[in-house]
Amino acid sequence: MIKATKIILNRAEGSIRDCGQVTVQGENIWEQAAGVLRRWRYNAPGPGQGYHKCDLTVKFADGFEFKDRVDITNYDYVTAESHLQNLINSHAKNKKPEAWTEEQFQNYLKRDWVQGLIKLAKKLENYQIGDV
Repeated sequence: MIKATKIILNRAEGSIRDCGQVTVQGENIWEQAAGVLRRWRYNAPGPGQGYHKCDLTVKFADGFEFKDRVDITNYDYVTAESHLQNLINSHAKNKKPEAWTEEQFQNYLKRDWVQGLIKLAKKLENYQIGDV
């Protein structure tokens, strides 16, 4: 499995003191990133109030970079690790998200642009997601 070498989180919305970029690397990289997101969620919007955007970049030892956005709220704790695991589970392993019906999930998988996500998720299966 190919390990992550750097995780970059860039919070674009929220209080000025929390906005900006944080880079983590070294030992326990995924737990370090989780700590940043955990800290940021305390002043993020609550239920029915929206979310704050956070850009996520994960750089792996072979040079591959995964880029996406994580939405931060104070009621739904998302980590970089859980975000990637959910992508892999729902797209590479065809596991339906709990909140969706089977029909909703099958209709989603038929969309052309979802095929790109499926290829990405299958590629990510070769990478170590999380600290082991």
